[in-house]
Amino acid sequence: MGVVTESATQRAILIRLGALPHTLCARTAATAVYLPNGRLHRPLPPGWPDITLIVRGIAVAVEVKSDIGRLRPSQETMQAAWLAAGGVWITARRVEDVDCVVTAAREGW
Repeated sequence: MGVVTESATQRAILIRLGALPHTLCARTAATAVYLPNGRLHRPLPPGWPDITLIVRGIAVAVEVKSDIGRLRPSQETMQAAWLAAGGVWITARRVEDVDCVVTAAREGW
């Protein structure tokens, strides 16, 4: 069996979470762009997760990593801030890692 890419895992997670009741879900691309004036613009802060969603009023972050991938320092900082603000953070390596969100969307936290 071939290696499953982070991109493929992200797509599969979005399909699973996007169909849930009581849920808003989006893939967040934090790509930096150069503005016409030549300035670099980053639309989201460093470390922002790959997928963000709201499940029954709770902010959930999903950072997708490969089997050997690790959070960068900026992602660890964002994770700590997200949790301190009362959100839920999941570092997912496979689709099944978000099943707690599926259960929360259907049954409540």
